Amino acid sequence: MGYYTYFTMEAQNIKNEEEYNSIVHALKERELFSNEDTSGVFDEGKYYEISHTAYFKAYDECKWYEHTYDMVKISRLFPGVTFRLSGEGEERDDMWHEYFHNGDSEECHAHIIFDKPTYIEWNE
Repeated sequence: MGYYTYFTMEAQNIKNEEEYNSIVHALKERELFSNEDTSGVFDEGKYYEISHTAYFKAYDECKWYEHTYDMVKISRLFPGVTFRLSGEGEERDDMWHEYFHNGDSEECHAHIIFDKPTYIEWNE
């Protein structure tokens, strides 16, 4: 069975389109980006030259248990590029961002806070 997560990713500080293409190639080598032969975590990517940023998204949720290990390795290949991997798991409150830079990683979980009603009184 397994646990499914929907992944997206953003990469900042990409020098140029050549470096972006190298990132896509590194993802394809690890079967993390879909191509004509394999399906991967991501199936779409777009590079924005003005902001030096790329966005990657998936068609559907998938299992990727080694995402931290894989992304640490990829971040080491591209010094100076910062990656933010975002995940939304099967459970309602399982939302997180994990950041990668030069082989370091840091995970940040979502904290859901509800607004208090403005016009209706509710006692906690």
